[in-house]
Order: sequence, then structure tokens, then C-alpha cells
Amino acid sequence: MTTPTSGTKATDTKVSGGNPSRATDSGKGKDQNAFASIGSKVVDTTKKAGNRSLDVYEKALDSSLEYHSAIAAVTNVEWVSTIADAHAKLAREISAATTAAARELLK
Repeated sequence: MTTPTSGTKATDTKVSGGNPSRATDSGKGKDQNAFASIGSKVVDTTKKAGNRSLDVYEKALDSSLEYHSAIAAVTNVEWVSTIADAHAKLAREISAATTAAARELLK
């Protein structure tokens, strides 16, 4: 709503034909739909990339932990092997929890 100034009435608007917001609304709907569509595509693509990154992280971590366990087994020192296996198990459990939480956020 516009405020009256000298020489105008309270019902006058700066855009002829009534409501000043209607003059720009015709182009707004199309722009908003286009932006919403682009935004939706960006979000979907980002979610897919995030899930792929988590897949790669899980595979790399698992490969690394298997390597550590294999090296510990080769040492033939029982306590080293036990500690390495416990570490690998703990790291896998923590990784599983964190990646599950991250995947939940990416839904």
C-alpha cells in the first residue's frame, strides 16, 4: 500500500491499473519455477555425489584396515595382532555409525 503524498490520493498507485505487485507477478512465477527446478537438480546431484563419496570412503577405509590386520598377522606376535584386530574392529564400527548418519542426512 502506498502512502499519499501531495497531489495523490490514498487509492492511487504508481502502476496504472490497480495493484502494483501484479505488474511484476507475471514474470515471477516462471522465474521462481525455473529457480526451484534448478535448485532441486543441484540438491539431487549433490546428494548423489555425497553418497558416492561415502562409498569410496568406506571402501578405502576397509582396504586400509585389512592391510593393517594382514601386516599384524604376519608379525607372528600375538599381542600385536590382537591390538591391530581390535583397532580395525573399532574403526569399522565407528565408520559404520558415522557413514550411516551421513547417509541419513543425505536422504
